[in-house]
Amino acid sequence: MKIRYFFLGMILLGILILLLSFSLPARERQVNIIEINDAITPAFFVFAVSLALKAQMAKPASGREGLIGERGVAQTRLDPEGKVFVHGELWNAYSEGAVGEGEKIQVLKMEGLKLKVQKLA
Repeated sequence: MKIRYFFLGMILLGILILLLSFSLPARERQVNIIEINDAITPAFFVFAVSLALKAQMAKPASGREGLIGERGVAQTRLDPEGKVFVHGELWNAYSEGAVGEGEKIQVLKMEGLKLKVQKLA
Protein backbone atom coordinates (compact mmCIF):
# COMPACT_ATOMS: atom_id res chain seq x y z
CA MET A 1 0.00 0.00 0.00
CA LYS A 2 2.86 2.37 0.82
CA ILE A 3 4.47 1.69 -2.55
CA ARG A 4 1.29 2.62 -4.39
CA TYR A 5 1.21 6.02 -2.67
CA PHE A 6 4.93 6.49 -3.30
CA PHE A 7 4.51 5.95 -7.04
CA LEU A 8 1.44 8.16 -7.13
CA GLY A 9 3.48 10.88 -5.44
CA MET A 10 6.27 10.44 -7.98
CA ILE A 11 3.81 10.76 -10.87
CA LEU A 12 2.30 13.92 -9.38
CA LEU A 13 5.77 15.35 -8.76
CA GLY A 14 6.72 14.64 -12.36
CA ILE A 15 3.59 16.37 -13.63
CA LEU A 16 4.30 19.35 -11.39
CA ILE A 17 7.91 19.59 -12.62
CA LEU A 18 6.80 19.49 -16.25
CA LEU A 19 4.12 22.12 -15.73
CA LEU A 20 6.50 24.45 -13.92
CA SER A 21 9.30 23.97 -16.43
CA PHE A 22 7.25 25.21 -19.42
CA SER A 23 7.83 28.79 -18.26
CA LEU A 24 11.63 28.31 -18.46
CA PRO A 25 13.79 28.47 -21.59
CA ALA A 26 14.59 25.05 -23.10
CA ARG A 27 18.19 24.88 -21.82
CA GLU A 28 17.22 25.72 -18.22
CA ARG A 29 14.33 23.26 -18.38
CA GLN A 30 16.69 20.38 -19.22
CA VAL A 31 19.13 21.25 -16.44
CA ASN A 32 16.29 21.63 -13.93
CA ILE A 33 14.79 18.21 -14.78
CA ILE A 34 18.22 16.51 -14.68
CA GLU A 35 19.03 17.97 -11.25
CA ILE A 36 15.70 16.88 -9.83
CA ASN A 37 16.12 13.40 -11.33
CA ASP A 38 19.61 13.16 -9.81
CA ALA A 39 18.13 13.91 -6.39
CA ILE A 40 15.11 11.60 -6.61
CA THR A 41 16.73 8.47 -8.10
CA PRO A 42 19.04 7.68 -5.13
CA ALA A 43 16.17 8.31 -2.71
CA PHE A 44 14.01 5.82 -4.60
CA PHE A 45 16.70 3.12 -4.48
CA VAL A 46 17.31 3.65 -0.75
CA PHE A 47 13.55 3.26 -0.22
CA ALA A 48 13.37 0.12 -2.42
CA VAL A 49 16.38 -1.54 -0.75
CA SER A 50 15.00 -0.80 2.73
CA LEU A 51 11.69 -2.48 1.79
CA ALA A 52 13.57 -5.49 0.40
CA LEU A 53 15.65 -5.87 3.57
CA LYS A 54 12.55 -5.56 5.74
CA ALA A 55 10.86 -8.33 3.73
CA GLN A 56 13.93 -10.58 4.04
CA MET A 57 14.13 -10.15 7.82
CA ALA A 58 10.40 -10.68 8.47
CA LYS A 59 9.26 -13.80 10.34
CA PRO A 60 7.56 -16.38 8.08
CA ALA A 61 3.80 -15.93 8.14
CA SER A 62 2.74 -19.32 6.80
CA GLY A 63 3.81 -22.95 6.65
CA ARG A 64 5.63 -24.94 9.31
CA GLU A 65 7.89 -22.04 10.33
CA GLY A 66 4.94 -19.69 10.67
CA LEU A 67 3.16 -21.96 13.18
CA ILE A 68 6.04 -22.51 15.59
CA GLY A 69 5.67 -20.11 18.50
CA GLU A 70 2.08 -19.13 17.60
CA ARG A 71 -0.50 -18.97 20.36
CA GLY A 72 -3.96 -20.43 20.30
CA VAL A 73 -6.80 -21.91 22.34
CA ALA A 74 -7.55 -25.52 23.22
CA GLN A 75 -10.92 -26.45 21.68
CA THR A 76 -11.08 -29.80 23.50
CA ARG A 77 -9.25 -31.19 26.50
CA LEU A 78 -5.71 -32.33 25.64
CA ASP A 79 -4.84 -35.36 27.76
CA PRO A 80 -2.58 -36.03 25.88
CA GLU A 81 -4.37 -35.41 22.52
CA GLY A 82 -7.14 -33.12 21.37
CA LYS A 83 -8.00 -30.17 19.12
CA VAL A 84 -6.58 -26.63 19.21
CA PHE A 85 -7.43 -23.45 17.32
CA VAL A 86 -4.24 -21.80 16.06
CA HIS A 87 -3.60 -19.26 13.29
CA GLY A 88 -7.25 -19.30 12.24
CA GLU A 89 -7.37 -23.10 11.83
CA LEU A 90 -8.41 -26.15 13.86
CA TRP A 91 -5.51 -28.57 14.41
CA ASN A 92 -4.98 -31.98 15.98
CA ALA A 93 -2.54 -31.52 18.84
CA TYR A 94 -0.91 -33.24 21.77
CA SER A 95 0.67 -32.05 24.97
CA GLU A 96 2.93 -33.61 27.58
CA GLY A 97 0.77 -32.20 30.37
CA ALA A 98 -3.00 -31.93 30.59
CA VAL A 99 -4.55 -28.83 29.01
CA GLY A 100 -8.16 -27.96 29.71
CA GLU A 101 -10.72 -26.82 27.14
CA GLY A 102 -10.53 -23.07 26.52
CA GLU A 103 -7.01 -22.68 27.92
CA LYS A 104 -4.37 -20.74 25.99
CA ILE A 105 -1.59 -22.76 24.37
CA GLN A 106 1.62 -22.19 22.41
CA VAL A 107 2.90 -24.33 19.53
CA LEU A 108 6.29 -25.96 20.18
CA LYS A 109 6.69 -27.99 16.99
CA MET A 110 4.84 -29.61 14.12
CA GLU A 111 5.04 -33.33 13.37
CA GLY A 112 3.22 -34.18 10.17
CA LEU A 113 -0.22 -32.63 10.63
CA LYS A 114 -0.14 -32.76 14.43
CA LEU A 115 1.06 -29.93 16.67
CA LYS A 116 2.97 -30.35 19.90
CA VAL A 117 1.75 -27.64 22.26
CA GLN A 118 2.21 -26.48 25.82
CA LYS A 119 -0.11 -24.65 28.16
CA LEU A 120 0.68 -20.97 28.66
CA ALA A 121 1.15 -19.86 32.24
